[in-house]
Amino acid sequence: MSNPKILIPLTFREVEIVSSAYFFQMMCRQILPFLLIITIPVLLNGQSGWTRNSKSWYAQTEAMYFSSNKYYSTEGEQNTGNTFSSMAIKTYAEYGWTDRVTLLLNWPWLKAQRFSSTKTVVGLGDLQLGLKYALSKKIPVSIGVAVDIPTGDGQLFAQSKEENGLGFNERINLPTSDGEFNVRTTLAVSHSFNRGNTYASIYGGTNWRTKGYSHQWQTGLELGQLLFDKLWLIGKLNQQGRFSDTINQGVSFLYGEGTTYSAFNVSLIYKINKHWMITAGYQDFTGFLIPKRNLYDGGTFLIGAAVEY
Repeated sequence: MSNPKILIPLTFREVEIVSSAYFFQMMCRQILPFLLIITIPVLLNGQSGWTRNSKSWYAQTEAMYFSSNKYYSTEGEQNTGNTFSSMAIKTYAEYGWTDRVTLLLNWPWLKAQRFSSTKTVVGLGDLQLGLKYALSKKIPVSIGVAVDIPTGDGQLFAQSKEENGLGFNERINLPTSDGEFNVRTTLAVSHSFNRGNTYASIYGGTNWRTKGYSHQWQTGLELGQLLFDKLWLIGKLNQQGRFSDTINQGVSFLYGEGTTYSAFNVSLIYKINKHWMITAGYQDFTGFLIPKRNLYDGGTFLIGAAVEY
């Protein structure tokens, strides 16, 4: 009898179920310490050991909303002030070039940002193009490389709603693009359990930045469970750190310079039919493992739709 197969979107694919958990456990013991050292940037999609079947593809578009007035400095000190709000529409896609090579696209093609004291600015986010290669198909292990291509020069000024004491409307830089090229690398290991109704992934990598910004690392754990044959419940825990404490203090927090955090994400994916899905999620920061630095602390709400062939 042939092995059963499962069709799973996003970070898990139609894969053969491994009959024994022994190999996965051994891989975790050998690779996890390495992942904790070399880890990856925010490439939350595509972080699994599975690659797509040749000529198959997956695409997802989702809207995101974030708002917070709690800012953590580069030293981890909390400040409360103007509320920062951000809205975005993002498209993520995968295409199976071969059974071992999957092409990736991740693009927030519409971003709107403002402070409570400023008007809203709208622009394009950076375009991310990459690929991942299956080092092993029997025990799903993949390595990935992606490039962040800037869509702007890192300058997009929002005008204040009210004049200052001198009668001028001040401006603040709220860029939707950081204006720099990034090169990201990823290593991921995955395994499915319970006849394909449960899965787990661990991953890590690096984000090599340009223009004098500090390099970053990230690790993560992801667990998924299929409920009622139609609904995937997915939980993620991610950590981001920096390789050096010497950072550029003269740029906006939106450049992500020196930003560190632990974050959790809870997502739902409901399968309408064989090809179409609706998605929803919530993600937030926590100081559980790594302190929050150079970020606005708050929750992000996500809702979207996906298609797979």
